[in-house]
Amino acid sequence: STRRIAVPINTCRRISANKNNSANRIKSFGGESIWSELQGIATKCNIVANLGQGFPDWNPEEFTINALKEQLNAPNAHQYARAHGDMQLVTSLSKLYSGDKFNGFDREIDPINEVMVVNGASDGLTVAMNALINPGDQVICIEPFFDCYDKIIESVEAEPIYVALKEPKNKDDRTAEQWTLDERDLRAAVTSKTKALILNTPHNPTGKIFSKTELEMIAKVAQEHDLLVISDEVYENLVFHDHLKHFRIANLPGMWDRTLTISSAGKTFSTTGWKMGWIIGPKHLIDPTYHYNMYKIFSVTTPIQKAVGLCIDHAMNSNYFSLIQNRLKQRKFLLQKMLKGAKLDYIDSNAGYFLLTDISNVKFPHADEDKHLPRDHAFCRWLPGATGLMAIPPSVFYSKDHKHYSDQYIRLAFCKKEETMVKAQEGFKKLSEFINK
Repeated sequence: STRRIAVPINTCRRISANKNNSANRIKSFGGESIWSELQGIATKCNIVANLGQGFPDWNPEEFTINALKEQLNAPNAHQYARAHGDMQLVTSLSKLYSGDKFNGFDREIDPINEVMVVNGASDGLTVAMNALINPGDQVICIEPFFDCYDKIIESVEAEPIYVALKEPKNKDDRTAEQWTLDERDLRAAVTSKTKALILNTPHNPTGKIFSKTELEMIAKVAQEHDLLVISDEVYENLVFHDHLKHFRIANLPGMWDRTLTISSAGKTFSTTGWKMGWIIGPKHLIDPTYHYNMYKIFSVTTPIQKAVGLCIDHAMNSNYFSLIQNRLKQRKFLLQKMLKGAKLDYIDSNAGYFLLTDISNVKFPHADEDKHLPRDHAFCRWLPGATGLMAIPPSVFYSKDHKHYSDQYIRLAFCKKEETMVKAQEGFKKLSEFINK
């Protein structure tokens, strides 16, 4: 007979709550994000206007809501979509991006082989990094950058290498275009380990649109060193001035074959919660993203894919792109007027959702627990309780050694309803009491 041995329960191996169970690749991520940190502070205060987080507080247009409603009873809308992307959506994307009618690519986009649908632009970056970047590779990040870039690079055990835009020196009439990328700095960042560069244009948080000349310089470096370019272009349809045009680096000679362009529906259609994005590029770069995504999530939410396809079709056959551009432009002017009234300078944005605002002339009390933080971070922790406003510190968009580059700025979002902006006036009046005029 088999002899049974009783094992005391306290001798069993257990996972310790005190043990660091995180994988090495995410140890540098740190704890709480700036978004949850400041939101937690804001919920304890009497917030009059959240100008921190970059999402519209208005409802999407009626055609957008109707497009989603239409899918509720549509055939097959509640089943798995094609892994590359629902045919209705990729066909609409192909029409939108083929040719220059809607500022697309100077080629016909193949909806079958040159489009990959993903769970928003951030997911697109994650998919691209996992599909194309190896442990030990280096990826260039242009600072300031949206705060997920470096985390995504580190999550694939690659190394982010930072190159900062140079801010305008002249205090008068500062614009986003005056933030420039120095070719010498970019070249100095490239090593034998460099595999790729992440580009963001139109740019968050400055609102800069990289000029064709700047993109030609980046393209020259990329081709000389055989680099991939991953271009985040989510604000592509939110450009405010007729004399400026969003230009795609993939349209430059020799760049289509080494570039993945990422965008999404969230910013264009004021539907950030839909989390619907796409990657466009040559088949030899799209295929790896497909293979990775196949085993990560297989396919993205079908009814929202189909609804976005309908939204794109509507936008191409209406004045919608002009409508959303003009709405944001008006909100930007309203915020600028408030800032001028409060004696605050700003960097004039040419695209997107945000204004970088100069707080160098604001004298505010630092809480003891905040004195170790960059000035802009401490300011944004103080701001909700003192004024009822919420803002984001741009230092979170810089690497550890470069956070002081932006500690005299805050990022304010103007993608808000007019009544939200009017309420913000109360907060700016309170803030003006702390300004050295």
